[in-house]
Amino acid sequence: MSVFTRGIAFAWLSLVGASPAFCQSTPALHQIDSTGHAPAIRLEMSPRSEAATWWKRTIRQHLLDFSDRENEGDDTRNLIVVDPVVESFVGTIRPRAEGSDPQPIWDNIRGARFQAIIDNRWHIGGELLERQGVAEPLLGLWAVRNQIPGWGRSKLGKDNAFNTAQQAYFDVSQTRGWVGWEKGQWSLDAGIDALHIGAGRSSAFLSQQAVPAPYARASHAGETHRTSIWSTRWMSDRRGPLGETAESLLERTRAVFATHQWFATDHLILQWMGSHAWETTTQTVPEGWESVGFLPGTTYRPIRTLTGLEVQYHHRFNSEQKLVFYAQQTWDVGFQKRKSIGPSFQAIWPFTSVIGLNGAWKSWTTRLEYAHQSTAHCRDCWDYLNSGVSGPMRAEIMNGGLSLHGLWRQSLRFEAGGTLHGRWNAFGIVEMNDQANHWLIRLQYKLQDVWPLYLIGSAGKVAITEPLNSITIPEYSLLQLGLAAGILGWK
Repeated sequence: MSVFTRGIAFAWLSLVGASPAFCQSTPALHQIDSTGHAPAIRLEMSPRSEAATWWKRTIRQHLLDFSDRENEGDDTRNLIVVDPVVESFVGTIRPRAEGSDPQPIWDNIRGARFQAIIDNRWHIGGELLERQGVAEPLLGLWAVRNQIPGWGRSKLGKDNAFNTAQQAYFDVSQTRGWVGWEKGQWSLDAGIDALHIGAGRSSAFLSQQAVPAPYARASHAGETHRTSIWSTRWMSDRRGPLGETAESLLERTRAVFATHQWFATDHLILQWMGSHAWETTTQTVPEGWESVGFLPGTTYRPIRTLTGLEVQYHHRFNSEQKLVFYAQQTWDVGFQKRKSIGPSFQAIWPFTSVIGLNGAWKSWTTRLEYAHQSTAHCRDCWDYLNSGVSGPMRAEIMNGGLSLHGLWRQSLRFEAGGTLHGRWNAFGIVEMNDQANHWLIRLQYKLQDVWPLYLIGSAGKVAITEPLNSITIPEYSLLQLGLAAGILGWK
């Protein structure tokens, strides 16, 4: 492998992306077990096609293959493939109010996915994506806050228009990438990604909707256990103090995570999680906190310590049918040691709760899930023994202004998906949350297996009950039609 080619490969280390709609997709979904653990080596690479014509090879293999191999033998040392990532659709929303005209919506995701094995040792993957569109109002509730779930901070508006929730033009980009290594029971990986934890879509630890962040992780696995520890950094949507630059930088939060999974029996899995986060920007103590041990004018860094537990019960009917029941709970462990006034203080608050049921029947999967986030998620409502006395701010469990535990404070969601016949797939969701009630049905026809490439069509209905921003379209139906390539997971 030439030095130039090797340089290109490593330049792609930081290039990764996210998925459509309200979440990011996760590469190699079938490799992620019920605990949510993404392995350090998680590539999806197919062999070259031996078809006689170029167009048959194109529909049976990766779009571009730069591997330095003459055949598919075991001595191949460097594999490099690139696939497109596209999801483009057009559609309309039709407000329920009489006399309302349909409004056009569209969404365009475009980019590329890179995968490589270097020297038969280092596994590398990445994506670079861009996304623009005119959002339907449920997504528009977030777009007007310059946030796209699963993606992070975004731009809003175009030509001094399209900047309301009911007609929001958004523009966002994202990178995600990783490099992984395994030897025996040990594995190391690092990059930019959202490391999901738990069996659910939402999570009391880290959800599938979290915005990717830089991380470095080490894991050790045995026959009945696995332990991981990693460090990460999140970005706030708040500006810090004005420094030497023309515009102040966004505030940052650093965090360390540790998880331990114990595969107790064929039916029972226990997972523990602990994390500690601290903001990099210091805060100044105001007047009025003397009674709880803080002197005015002193500085501190907002911190937050979480611990949590997940219990999973697996019941298998046969090789193709099984049920997984899971329950997760995290607690905010507040601790403040006072050096000058008063005694130390410690309290524990429930933080996030998730309970759900996953089912698998041959070619179909279903999930029923309830998630709830407590008021302890707030940043500046510290309460000492419910005395009503305020205190230091708490570090946010957020990245890009979006919660790492899920989109909604409270939600009940049912989803199902699978194969209808041949290359026809169907997916559906019904969700009730603290902002809206909605359902969506999506049909897909697979055109190519490796990327993969689909024709897609969707229909749904949304009733916004408590909008995050003022909106004049509280109830509407929607239709979508388009093409998707390289989207590995639909949630």
